[in-house]
Amino acid sequence: MEFLKKGLFVRIAAVVAAATLCAGMCLAVAGCSQEQEDPTEAIRAQLTEGFDYVKTELANVDQGMLDSMGLDADTLAAFEEMKLDPIAFVKSLFDGFDYTVGDITVAEDGNSAEAAVTLKMKDLTEWGKALEEGATELAASGITDESALMAKVGPLMLETLDNVQGMADIPITIEVKKENGEWTVDQDQLSEEVSTQMMNAFNEVM
Repeated sequence: MEFLKKGLFVRIAAVVAAATLCAGMCLAVAGCSQEQEDPTEAIRAQLTEGFDYVKTELANVDQGMLDSMGLDADTLAAFEEMKLDPIAFVKSLFDGFDYTVGDITVAEDGNSAEAAVTLKMKDLTEWGKALEEGATELAASGITDESALMAKVGPLMLETLDNVQGMADIPITIEVKKENGEWTVDQDQLSEEVSTQMMNAFNEVM
């Protein structure tokens, strides 16, 4: 199907995951102002608080949190076209989500740092293969109207994602900067990094 050829489902998942994590970080932590504390511990505490927020709050994600993600118009239009419930999709995508904050390297000037983080999420390769099989069956269903066909894609995406059993690690690097005594996550870099690494995780499927 065309949406698989274009990798639309890949982009939607990557964009949603990146937006969700950024929103969680933003809502949970305004910044760590701890001049006296070991910077690596201050950064680790901030990241832990942010990711813990994602873990606990996503089970109760609502329209308010969805709005805070700031999803672009194209992504929202794709949800509508495919009759895909965005709240149910976020819940399913992050079901079983976990993380590990690894090494944190602070720059010599003490004003920036990089943190190695491993996200544990549903196995996107397993999802992609199941979705491809389902899409093949859907394409052979005899439905010729494009709108009617696309309206079945969303439920298919959600059903196959719900049925994913495996979990997989996605390594990312998060950049943190110190401004006015506060360590803050670079939201733009986090969003781009998560999107890029999730797209890479799909490559073998595509």
